[in-house]
Amino acid sequence: MEKRDLLKEEFEQLGKVLGEIFSNFMKLKEKGNASISINTSNENLKKELDLNISEILELNKQKLKEYLKEKKINLENIEILSKYFEEVGVLNLKTNKVEAEKYLLKATELIEIFEEQTRRISFEFIERKNRIEKLKRI
Repeated sequence: MEKRDLLKEEFEQLGKVLGEIFSNFMKLKEKGNASISINTSNENLKKELDLNISEILELNKQKLKEYLKEKKINLENIEILSKYFEEVGVLNLKTNKVEAEKYLLKATELIEIFEEQTRRISFEFIERKNRIEKLKRI
């Protein structure tokens, strides 16, 4: 029981940090500092959570699942990460389409991993995946 409580606490702490990083990213993005917001957030994800975004972008879906498990990223945090990758992908569309497509693909894969692990499909995720596919065609 104690081990479960420790894991729960660890997941909650990870979620708080991830949520803060995502929130700060959105604030910087709103100020119009796209590249600064992306670089700062990616650095913070590496420093605070040991999540290497460059590495994640290169992983195939199966390796991504393993990476998330190794880093103890739970379902709630997978959802936050998928939103982050989607937002960064959208930001990059005008300046770096290749990079944008990498981020958008990873957002889609994260949504799919979430769906596979929960064994459920939601209208929100269907809409997000459809929106991402449309963005990739721009």
